[in-house]
Amino acid sequence: MPVWAASTSAELKLVSVEKGFVRVELWHQGNIVKPDKVLGVNGMVAVKTKAYNPRNMLAVKLYSTAPSEQDVLALQSFINRDNSISLPVVFNYREASEPGYQMTVEVAMITKKNELLSAATTIDLLKGGSRNAFQSIEIYQSILSRLKDIQLSSAQVERLAQSLKTADQYNVCSLSLTAWSRPGWTMSKQHCNPDKNAVFGDSFVMQECAELSDRLFADLIEAAAGQCQVEEIARQQIGREFASELVSRLVSQKLQYLQIYQSTASLDQVYAWYEAFLPDSLDEAKKLMKAQLSKVNARRKGFSKMVASIVETDEYADLVVSELAYAIVTQNVRERDLVKNICTLQATKLSPQQCYDFASDVANALLKPFGATDLPELYGKAESIRQLYRKALKSKVPKDFVYSSIKAVSRWAETYAKSEHLQSNCFNRSVFPLGFMAERNRIPNPDLVARSGSSEYQYMIDQYASTLKTALYQLGESLRRYPKLKSGELEPISCTDTVILGPTFDLLFGVGTNPRPVAQ
Repeated sequence: MPVWAASTSAELKLVSVEKGFVRVELWHQGNIVKPDKVLGVNGMVAVKTKAYNPRNMLAVKLYSTAPSEQDVLALQSFINRDNSISLPVVFNYREASEPGYQMTVEVAMITKKNELLSAATTIDLLKGGSRNAFQSIEIYQSILSRLKDIQLSSAQVERLAQSLKTADQYNVCSLSLTAWSRPGWTMSKQHCNPDKNAVFGDSFVMQECAELSDRLFADLIEAAAGQCQVEEIARQQIGREFASELVSRLVSQKLQYLQIYQSTASLDQVYAWYEAFLPDSLDEAKKLMKAQLSKVNARRKGFSKMVASIVETDEYADLVVSELAYAIVTQNVRERDLVKNICTLQATKLSPQQCYDFASDVANALLKPFGATDLPELYGKAESIRQLYRKALKSKVPKDFVYSSIKAVSRWAETYAKSEHLQSNCFNRSVFPLGFMAERNRIPNPDLVARSGSSEYQYMIDQYASTLKTALYQLGESLRRYPKLKSGELEPISCTDTVILGPTFDLLFGVGTNPRPVAQ
């Protein structure tokens, strides 16, 4: 509401602020009077405005009945026919740095009797009708936009962070807001599966432990959210309208890179958070997890025996060889263009098509040892081996473990072919002829390739297939010998004996001191 100020001779009434103008009237003895009757020949009028907050800079515009200075405007131009005065209102909102929802307008006058008259009003930006106070909707929207910039500035984010620290809320809010900003954040399940790097994984053992871990983590986050008062602190700082967005900016600017966040929270870290934010439940949480891990360890022993009995079977060895054969041939097919490019650059006697035909002939020949003519047919052969594996284990182990083990071996074989095909060892040189050739910039005999229809050329191509077939056969034999090779009962006597004792193949047996993780 307007604030009234009066003198014994006249009073100033602020009528309205509309369309960017403040309208005032001068009254004397119950009537509106002409401004010059009150102001005289040297009267002075000032329009004072502040944007958002009393701490912001005051904007002042001066008017006079007899202006003598350059920045003082002539009042006569703003006097209406009804003797009211309509003066432009200019807000300094672009220079404002303090937030708030009210803007103030004050008109002050010095009368000819040297008396001060003043009247003021406030514009509440939260009220819908406040937009009528401004010259245009664009200016009103600019003011709101600037207000939002102030409310959500980096300085306000820093101020909120400091307020949390002052209130001893920073750590608990960091945990709560990190969980809020990352909906997929969970507790690590590594403690539920000691052999986490092996191909085989006991989902039966992990399930109950994982469910308990998720429940403990959810209880912790719920407790942290209940203790964190960041929304209330933000509302006290800048008001309700932008509080949630200020919190979001706090997360993105201050909390996003905190070390509190890892892709999954470890068990030890969760215990530490329990101690800090949910201390009354810490002992119970540890008791529940200890009991669950005891069950994990007990079932793990039985699981390890089950895995050991499976990997020693002929069906398992056949499955590994079959999945690896499909992955190896597929990788050789992928290498055709690379070999063609190298051949084209170095074998000037051969055309790009001749180079590509050679690479294709090698890739196609690698299908023959398996009785296939293309990759889909080879995949069908692999599926028949999987079926034999499923049939052999049907009554020995749970069904879903059989299927998950097939998937794991298949994934391992694909990863091996993609990551190991350029590694030089006796086995890889035998099964990745195109990759071996490309890695070392080798080219086929140009004269022989030029006679691609000759028996000599076909013999060369067949040799690649024969070498692959021999290597995979020996690999199968080594897989069957693995238990005795690993225990030291047998000395490695072949290339493949040595290969399967390496860390990459250790994954297949669910053992190994430092196995390389399977790519997901």
